[in-house]
Amino acid sequence: MRNLSIIVKIWLVIALAVVAFSAVVTVSILFTLKNNDATQKMQDFMYETAKLSSQVRTNFVSLDEFFTQSVTLSDPDLLATAKQNQLRISETLVRLKTLNPEWADSLQQLSQETNNYANLSSDIAQRFIDGDVDFDVIKKQVETKTSLYESLSADFLKFEQQADQRFAKAISDVSDNSERALKVILLLGGVLLLLTAGLGHIIANRISQSAKTLGSSLAELASGKGNLASRLPVNSDDELGKVAIEFNSFISMLQDSFNELAHAVDPLTKSSRNLASGMKDLQLMTNEQSLDSETVSQSMAEMQMSVRDISQSANDAAISAEKASQLAKHGFDKTTHAVDFSEGLSTEISQAQAVITELAEKTKNVTQILSSINAIADQTNLLALNAAIEAARAGDHGRGFSVVADEVRNLSTKTAQSVIQVQNVVGELTQNVSQAVSIMQQAVKNAAHSATLAADAGVSIEQISGEVQQISLLNAQIATATEEQTMVAEQIVSNTNKMITSFVNSKTVQSDVNGIASELKALSESLARISSKFET
Repeated sequence: MRNLSIIVKIWLVIALAVVAFSAVVTVSILFTLKNNDATQKMQDFMYETAKLSSQVRTNFVSLDEFFTQSVTLSDPDLLATAKQNQLRISETLVRLKTLNPEWADSLQQLSQETNNYANLSSDIAQRFIDGDVDFDVIKKQVETKTSLYESLSADFLKFEQQADQRFAKAISDVSDNSERALKVILLLGGVLLLLTAGLGHIIANRISQSAKTLGSSLAELASGKGNLASRLPVNSDDELGKVAIEFNSFISMLQDSFNELAHAVDPLTKSSRNLASGMKDLQLMTNEQSLDSETVSQSMAEMQMSVRDISQSANDAAISAEKASQLAKHGFDKTTHAVDFSEGLSTEISQAQAVITELAEKTKNVTQILSSINAIADQTNLLALNAAIEAARAGDHGRGFSVVADEVRNLSTKTAQSVIQVQNVVGELTQNVSQAVSIMQQAVKNAAHSATLAADAGVSIEQISGEVQQISLLNAQIATATEEQTMVAEQIVSNTNKMITSFVNSKTVQSDVNGIASELKALSESLARISSKFET
């Protein structure tokens, strides 16, 4: 085994473990198949037998109760139910004989006795239902029935107990098989585990001895004050022996490399020192340029802000001018509408004046008409007075006419009074119409003057709108110019920021190069120290 490789040794352990696993699996499968067979048998026969035996015993008890109740109640329906129950018992016994051929004789005997008991009980019940009861005969039949019932109850109970005992024994056998399988698996697994552990220990011990030999040789090499001329011993042909051979080759190459390294360390140290000194000078110059760029960037940023403020102010002024132009246009439109409205109002007032003048003329006609009515009322009053005088002269013959004359006189008096009131109202109306005519004439003059003023205001607003548009145009030009200046300033600031970023990146690179130079210097010094420790 000394000349075997490590992988072959490991495969030996794996093969033994596979054999152990296969043996355990085989034993487990055999016992599992046996248990499965027993379990299937229990499921197919024993469980159903136990269930049917309990069912047939319960049905027999129900059968007796149905027969007893049919006798007690003389109910033919209960007797029919009892007969159906008898058929179910017979079918159950047939099923039990099919499942358990070894019990066929005893089950056949139970079936016959059950039929005898059922026929006897049915005959007794039928006699009671029909009312044809011979108590001497019935007494003997009841005694026979009771004896059969007790015997069948005992037989059914015994059969149920036998079925339960066989089912319990089958379960116990399955449990025993499982316990035996567990013991065999544990015993076989323990033996195979011991064999695997023993073989693994032997192989691991061989590998450990080779590794310890290699480790002690490496420790001697590490503590040999850097003597690269020493070599590892080769004691086996496995992977560890190959490692020793390859390590000896590596030591030989390392010895040659250290010889070359010893000649290159001094020039490398000098170059790293010169590089570090040059990078320090370059960093100082870069810092100065970076400060100047930051100053320029700040100035351009301030100028950019100023230009941006100017641009914003110009934009605001342009917006305000545009709003003023819109307001002026709106005012001009309103003034135009006011002129049109004033002209229309003046026309309407003139028309109203003409209507009122015509109304005054009509009022004069009304006054003339009222004068005529008043004259007619006076004449009517005078005629009524004359009629009253003539009626008084006529005596009793003129009394009716006198009453009519009084009524006519009263009516003419009221008419005269009404005419006077109407004349007063018409007089007031005429006076008001005259005042309205004067007011309308003054309103026409005021409307004409208002239209003139509104027209003048429209001209002024139109001139203001033109000036505002000119201001808006100038503001737009200023905004365009400031936007161009803003773009130029932003471009300058962007370029300056790029310069600053470049300086920052340059400083970062310089810092990295300084670090590399320092590391290179430290590395060259470390290489010098390390190479001085080894004897070549």
